[in-house]
Amino acid sequence: NFQSGIVRTNCRRSRSLSHLTGSEVYLKMEVNQDTGSFKERGARFALMNLTEEEKKHGVYAASAGNHALAPSLHSKRLGTQ
Repeated sequence: NFQSGIVRTNCRRSRSLSHLTGSEVYLKMEVNQDTGSFKERGARFALMNLTEEEKKHGVYAASAGNHALAPSLHSKRLGTQ
């Protein structure tokens, strides 16, 4: 299931942004994901929607940063190349 591979992150009120904007601003703490990025949500969703044929070909990420970390981690967890 999609949720089982994603950390449920909390939201925290940003005092400085709330003060600057004159409204209540909350930040979702995606830094608490295993790779430290929100990219995991999209990567896992995309990998879980691959066909069996697509899974055989594997996946590639054109990145050396957060975008590449997420598909790499979740490909391993989901058994995709």
